[in-house]
Amino acid sequence: MVCNRGVERYLDELRAYRAEELGVAPADDEFVFCHSSGDLVGSFKGGFQRVLKEAGILSASDGKKRVPYSLRHTYATMRISEGVNVFQLAANMGTSVEMLEDFYGKKRMRDPSMATEVTKVRTHAY
Repeated sequence: MVCNRGVERYLDELRAYRAEELGVAPADDEFVFCHSSGDLVGSFKGGFQRVLKEAGILSASDGKKRVPYSLRHTYATMRISEGVNVFQLAANMGTSVEMLEDFYGKKRMRDPSMATEVTKVRTHAY
């Protein structure tokens, strides 16, 4: 998993919550996402759906139910809209540039900031 900058704050809060739950600070190698017993979580799907339902965002604007895999699409969309190089993004996500272009190319082409990419002029200092 690759996290956005600033996520350490939330992970620190989760560790503090876990310390409160245990009554002692968790070991450095203890899992952050686990059952109260410390056992690994086998699936995040049920918890993910519960959180989205409580937040009122279980379904996307097109009516489709969000699933954990939706986070991958959100990540890709955010990185592309921030102008991340598609070759680096494809390597980071373990996919191909072609797949990114097929799924997200339209968004990229509609983004006004991308117009500056295709009209760049390199100035050389002589």
